[in-house]
Amino acid sequence: MPAETPPESAAATHATVLELLQLLNRAEERPEGGGLARNELEREMEQFWTIASGESDLVSDLEMLVTNGLVRVDILDSRPARLESSPGGRYRITNEGRSFLLNQQRESGEVEYHSRDGS
Repeated sequence: MPAETPPESAAATHATVLELLQLLNRAEERPEGGGLARNELEREMEQFWTIASGESDLVSDLEMLVTNGLVRVDILDSRPARLESSPGGRYRITNEGRSFLLNQQRESGEVEYHSRDGS
């Protein structure tokens, strides 16, 4: 039976995952688009509370997002890329990742949702 994740750890992972998805979503909206390299993500996330406090592991959380199809890695060179090393690729949010992010924002009240009929 797998070990249970403490609620604090699950909350930290959830917060990190949402922050990563928000960063990647914003990166796609910039004129140059194209996602973010791992070193860019590390730099952007180094002061985020879950990373700075050591409550969450950026590489593990990225790996989880890739494994679950919420983020993809576009490889830019022919060398094999591993998440543990600095891959020659860029992390990009997928449509599934965007949907997950939007649903989480709606649930938390960060985004107001209106149906097509205006309700």
